[in-house]
Amino acid sequence: MSFRNYLRTVKQQLRKAQALGIPIVRPEIIATIPHDTKAFTQGLFLHEDKLYESTGLKRKSSLRVVDKKSGKLEQIIPVESVFAEGIARLNSRIYQLTWTARIVLVYDFQSLEMIDTLCNINNGWGLTSDGEYLIVSNGSSVIEFRNECFELVKSIKIRMNGLPLRLINDLAFFQGKLYFNVYRDFRIYEADVETGRVLCVFDLGDIAKQEYDSMPVLINGISREEAMLNGIAIDKEAGIAYLTGKFWSNYYQIELR
Repeated sequence: MSFRNYLRTVKQQLRKAQALGIPIVRPEIIATIPHDTKAFTQGLFLHEDKLYESTGLKRKSSLRVVDKKSGKLEQIIPVESVFAEGIARLNSRIYQLTWTARIVLVYDFQSLEMIDTLCNINNGWGLTSDGEYLIVSNGSSVIEFRNECFELVKSIKIRMNGLPLRLINDLAFFQGKLYFNVYRDFRIYEADVETGRVLCVFDLGDIAKQEYDSMPVLINGISREEAMLNGIAIDKEAGIAYLTGKFWSNYYQIELR
């Protein structure tokens, strides 16, 4: 399916969701910050004035530290032996998922030294934290809550109009709600963290189209069809989300309401 045909399908789904009572919000862009167009973004979180970003692809994966105001890349740690995915901080550690290697890379938050690897029985997709648990997606409709040893504590199913919402990718947690994107979908969904029910949808189709139209057909040998929305981090004090995507030229700041 071409990008434009896909966007047409998405708009049809949006109209159906709105008809069934789920609010559809087209958020205003507060600010844009430059993003490395070579970064195949897989995960993002914010701490103070730094964005921590996980990038994927074989032999090109990394953990990055970026200034949230300028977009300047301040530190990069290659993890070329795996295809990295979602990333989150819990207590004094950073956890980075891998896609098919089924391990979790663990770093000391202060030094960014890798200090451990943990087992993951599933493929890794998205990751966030509520301050107590790691919250994990695996490409299905199931969201898992795991402790700092990556042991399963509980799980929920994400549902939209009573039906499972699959291909859940990067995640963020804020005020009792999960915010996430879905693979090959240019929307951010808001769901209740207890019930898994989708409460609101943020339509980012215009932003995605703007990014897509500015890209070459091939980027480092990869089709721009893969340059999807992926990466959400939340400034919990301001209630502002930072969004980006694979090979995107910007991080976008949007309000969550």
